[in-house]
Amino acid sequence: MQIKIPTITSGLLILRPWVSEDAGALMDILHEKDILQYFPNQSPPSREKVDQYISHHLAHWEEFGYGHWANISREDQQLIGYPGLEHLPELNETEVAYLIDKRV
Repeated sequence: MQIKIPTITSGLLILRPWVSEDAGALMDILHEKDILQYFPNQSPPSREKVDQYISHHLAHWEEFGYGHWANISREDQQLIGYPGLEHLPELNETEVAYLIDKRV
């Protein structure tokens, strides 16, 4: 069974499923100065890791029925980050996560 990841639209934002074409824009955001300052690993990821992130969250939706969305600006249709939930198996808890482009 394949889950249909919902798309949510508001006046300013679109939350939609990730697509592989989002990787370049996500790389740009993750390489902004100090964007990862509060993350456990503050080193910007490689393109391979960004591609794995997208694949992981699509699979996460399949397994748990929730995950991270691509956060798109309605004004210019550009990726500006992500919000969502992620199951942390090592803690058996669900984390609320978000990352927003500093330029927004």
